[in-house]
Amino acid sequence: MAQSKLVKILSLVSIIAGCSQGPTVTESAKRSTASSGNLTPGQQYQKPIQQPVGQLTPELALQKDVASAYNQLSGYSGILETIDKKGSKTIICKAAVKFRKPEQVRIDIQSNSDEPKQAGTKAVWSGGKTLKVRPSGILGFAKVDLPTTDSRVLTQNGWRIDQISLRANVMLFLDQRTKVKILGDGKLGNLPLVFTEVVGPFNVQGIDRMKMGFDRQSKLPLTVDFLQGSSSVYSIRLLNMQLRSPSPSEFEL
Repeated sequence: MAQSKLVKILSLVSIIAGCSQGPTVTESAKRSTASSGNLTPGQQYQKPIQQPVGQLTPELALQKDVASAYNQLSGYSGILETIDKKGSKTIICKAAVKFRKPEQVRIDIQSNSDEPKQAGTKAVWSGGKTLKVRPSGILGFAKVDLPTTDSRVLTQNGWRIDQISLRANVMLFLDQRTKVKILGDGKLGNLPLVFTEVVGPFNVQGIDRMKMGFDRQSKLPLTVDFLQGSSSVYSIRLLNMQLRSPSPSEFEL
């Protein structure tokens, strides 16, 4: 298969991987999530303000809601938009996406600013170490299995799908070592979101913090930005999300 048919497929599969085992908020996490003060890149969070016994901080309350929502999630569909940056090069991608637990993801690429002919390419990831890909155009009769470490399915910064998936991002958000700060409210289209700044044991190298936007109603992350200083090197937007469980046949290429 020509490399141009496969470049940056991963950039469209980034937020949508689930997991069979649901996350929880641990007791130690309760002691490490609240923060105060303004932050600059690399600055450590201040110690959390002591809360009265039995009273949750806003950060911990959000974590508990996110854990519950993710545990109850069975699947969804929507439109995924990603912006992948490295140096002076920016790649903007858009795809239709379907997700079904435990870890079934299908993407149908609609546009790729770096490879316009990639529109129509289809890919399925089942949570393992390979992606099944059916290219667009005259090569559409063939299906190819690619390892998730293949350079053709990595982000520009060399990140794998399992490092920046929905599961990876949620687990990081709930990790007892992670520091979470609520930044305030915003919107994705007409959907109200609560935005957070996240500093923790990142799954990728080359960033110092993340910004995650959670849907006020579903409590799922609809926006994720991976930041170097004040610049986003990778961003994810999940639009028109519909909570549903797609059938197994919808993941056949």
